Amino acid sequence: MVWFKNIKDRTERMDFTITFNEEPVGLIGLLNIDHRNQKAEYYICMGSEEHKGKGIAYTASKILIDTVCTDLNLHKLYLYTQTGNIPAQKLFEKLGFVREGLLRDDLNYNGKRIDRYIYGLILN
Repeated sequence: MVWFKNIKDRTERMDFTITFNEEPVGLIGLLNIDHRNQKAEYYICMGSEEHKGKGIAYTASKILIDTVCTDLNLHKLYLYTQTGNIPAQKLFEKLGFVREGLLRDDLNYNGKRIDRYIYGLILN
């Protein structure tokens, strides 16, 4: 993982580039970092299909969770995912995230309402 871009105040957001064989293959980071409540929103976005299913996202996520979250003294990570995104849900559950709820009609995408799950991971 390589430092990618710092948007606004470092206490609110951290973004990293995921690299594989010295090639950028995705983005990962924390949004809405809340030091008072010791929590942040986790996100990951992999690029092309050729890099998916190879453990790259899992490895990058473990580095983020084990290193960055520890350094920031976070207690909880949370994330949102569309209900139909089964590969992402498998990754999140492998990392230890637990599905905490369903957000019905949470997003409006091209006139279609999208349901999303919220997942949480207690760190310490």
